[in-house]
Parts: sequence; C-alpha cells; structure tokens
Amino acid sequence: MSNKILFLYFKQKHKTELMKCESIIKVLFRKFRKSVVFSYMQIDTSSSCREAFMKVLFEEINRHHAILIKGDTESFSEERTLFKEILELKASEHHTLGKVICSPAVEKTFKSSDNSVSEIYTASMENLNYAAELSVKLSRSRKHLLTICTKPENIVDTTLFHAVEDACNKSMHINSEHISFDRMIYLCTKTVPSFDTVLATEEISKVISAHLDASARICSGHTVLHTERGKFYMSRTSFAEEMSNAHFASVLLTFSEILYEEFNMKNACDWLRKAVATSFETHAFTPFDEFSNKVISEIQKPMRYTR
Repeated sequence: MSNKILFLYFKQKHKTELMKCESIIKVLFRKFRKSVVFSYMQIDTSSSCREAFMKVLFEEINRHHAILIKGDTESFSEERTLFKEILELKASEHHTLGKVICSPAVEKTFKSSDNSVSEIYTASMENLNYAAELSVKLSRSRKHLLTICTKPENIVDTTLFHAVEDACNKSMHINSEHISFDRMIYLCTKTVPSFDTVLATEEISKVISAHLDASARICSGHTVLHTERGKFYMSRTSFAEEMSNAHFASVLLTFSEILYEEFNMKNACDWLRKAVATSFETHAFTPFDEFSNKVISEIQKPMRYTR
C-alpha cells in the first residue's frame, strides 16, 4: 500500500516549491523501494469559505498518513487562524539545532479603554498538561534531559511548572532543571547551549527558538503541531533564508522527520538528511535545478554496508 502524503499550502508559490521538492522525495522512495502518493490542498481561512473548507480539509486529513504544511513569514495571520480556530492547537514542538522546545497553545485577547490597554492570556488546563506530558515523552526518547523555563510571577507559567512536575514524578529517569528566562537567553547567545528538551510558554518558546534559529547553518528547523485533528509538520524559514535554497532544504528536512516519526523509515530519514546537508554546503545559492540535481545525485549514491 502506498504512503499517502498531503501537502497543505497558503499561496501558489508554496505549491510550486512543494512540487519541486516532490520530485526529489520520489527518488528517495524509489531507492528504498517504497511507494508514495502526494496530494495538494490550498488553505483558505476566509470567513466566507470557512465551513466548506473545514469539511473538505477534515476529509482529506482522514485519507492521508501524514501532512506537511508550507507557509512563510507573510502568512502568519492565516497560520494562526488555521491552527488556533480550525485545527484547535493543543501544543507545539519546534526542532532546531538538534534541540526541541515544547509549548502549550494559549489564547491571547486584548482589551482597551480610554486610559489603558491590556493583554489577557488564557491557557486551558488540558493544553498545559498535554504540553507537560509531551515534553517528558520527548525527553524520554532523547537524552533524558528536560529544561523548564518559566517566569514565577506569571500564573500561566506557574501552572505549567506544576503540571510538568506532576508529569516528571510519573516518569522514571528524567533529569529536570528549572532556569530563568534571562539565564536561558544568556545560554542561547553566549555559549553552546547544553540543554536538549525545553518546556516553556508560547511567548518564551518563540524567543528561544528565534535565538537558536539565528545560529542554524542550514535552515530554521521545523515545527510539529499537535491538534485535536492530529499531528501536522510545518517547515520553517527566516527572512534571510528566502534568498537561498534554504526554503527547499527546510521542506526536505521536515519531510525527513515524517519518514522517521510516521513511517518508521529511519535509514531513509538519515540518508535524506545527509544528502540535503551535503548539497547545501556547496549549492546554497545556486539555481534550484542545480541544487536539486546535487541532492538527487547524493541520494542515488550506493549505500555501503560495513561490518
């Protein structure tokens, strides 16, 4: 049976980028003697088409084994509507530089009057507990190290801290530590960060991710979104990376995570990551065709087996 992959995109240019990456991915599947079928669907978060779009989207989600979303910095508002209102986001994990930052989904509302403006953060206990348990699960599958970064003066942070304490108490062999937000930023900017899995609120997570992304050599990593409708993978690139082949590399590296997590194809995952990293070293700023040909040639190299 073929592996069915759904590509979701916001703009036509995103679909073009995905289709270019599809040809590379098909070469990889042929090498590992697996079959794959790709489908494409444009995201429409407009209020006039919301109900019809949701019906079709949910049907497509049920038909596919994995879903990858392609967006960019210009589609931020559409992303927020998709994740928070349509898919009902519970928690997210951002992977970059070999590290992962987990955070629960929160709702942010604003109130204003003639004399003041205020922000109100609302986080359900279900989302806080889900993010805490997710961070412990990721720690258990990685280096058994969990770093918690919260602000003690914030009630959402404090509640999240207590939730992860309970989750850690139920899990064996997890080494956890709590560090302040200021200390975390210092570690990200002044040293080689020693932490592995981080649990933080959404706002803190964005700041940590931004600092780590700035040091990334290839691309800004990827995000895994845990929603009421399942798990979604999203490639990420920064402003500067749009000028190179990094946005293509990001899609391919995000797909390598799908190979590992959803299809249990660890060898194919490692082979694709190696091919992309090797090609990006010499073809970061070449025309895409040259970058693509290089990645394909790396994929098609014979695999050497050693005892």
